[in-house]
Amino acid sequence: MNTDIPANNKEVEQWKKASDPQDAAVLFKRHLLKEKEENPKITAIIDIRQDQTSQSREIIAFYKRPQIDWAGPFRCSLQGDTAVGTGVQRHFFSMTMLKLQHGFNIHSGAANVTLLFEGQENHLVPSTSQILADSDLFVVAGRMIGHSFLNDGPRLHGLSKAIIHMLVHADRDTVTVQLDDVPDLDIRSTICMLDGNKHLTEQQKDDINNLAISWDLPPVSAENRRWLFQQLLHHAVIGRTKRQTKHIRKGLKDTGLLTMLQQRPDTASVVFPQHEDSILTAQAVLSHIVWPGDEGDDEDDDDPPYPLSIQKQTVGFLKAYIETAQPADEVLGRVGNSDWYHEG
Repeated sequence: MNTDIPANNKEVEQWKKASDPQDAAVLFKRHLLKEKEENPKITAIIDIRQDQTSQSREIIAFYKRPQIDWAGPFRCSLQGDTAVGTGVQRHFFSMTMLKLQHGFNIHSGAANVTLLFEGQENHLVPSTSQILADSDLFVVAGRMIGHSFLNDGPRLHGLSKAIIHMLVHADRDTVTVQLDDVPDLDIRSTICMLDGNKHLTEQQKDDINNLAISWDLPPVSAENRRWLFQQLLHHAVIGRTKRQTKHIRKGLKDTGLLTMLQQRPDTASVVFPQHEDSILTAQAVLSHIVWPGDEGDDEDDDDPPYPLSIQKQTVGFLKAYIETAQPADEVLGRVGNSDWYHEG
């Protein structure tokens, strides 16, 4: 048991008072996990012998399970592999969040990969696909985000600050939307025509009016140009994703994480890092590796597979290599790519 976990109510509230958002997030996580440690264990079973489509469906089915307290103790089992321990859990969350970030291997219309979030780096917004909105996949996304955070897994990075604002505050009147938040380049180009005072051609007016009318907004005029620009921009990012954002909030609430985000909005940067804050570094790789001897049981092993001196020497060589490797080195990329889930 972690003796650093607060033991009384006054200490439990420390996460609300911590000056640093990172410290507040860590304290909240510890408090919540401590409170739920006696709950029934949540078990995920993934058959890694199956293809990527089957694995994607297994992960989604796991997070669609009803009436689960996602802050409870968690374990994962990989069918088709003998690996055990926390490395399996790390692999599971790395695989889950990788698919959430870059797409699930399930068919959606003409695409072979289904993206729940679209757009450019640091401006990702939920997909406006009606099929996805109807499938509860954004509730699943919220549960994945919260569950991975609580278990020290990877984060979803590069989300639009406007969407983060809506997840935390759910306040349309105070949200700031940028043109780069509009994922559809055609729509962005049309809205961009209204920005500034440049003369509009008849063709440009037609394009703007067609978009405005399709969203129940009036046609452009000299008097409403700036207002219409803001309305179209707001609807393109916030209005069209209102339902999806609400579902993500529900998923976050299911994991308990929404409480922290609402009471400590500054922790949103910890839960939803920007792209540049998630770039793989040697320190990030080293901090996620459980080395032989870290758990203090190697010296008590009556019959270790290799002499302890050789293990320590090998670990030293690998640590030195990771510390001096360039970010573009292929092996460093593989270390951070979640496939290294075997312990020791």
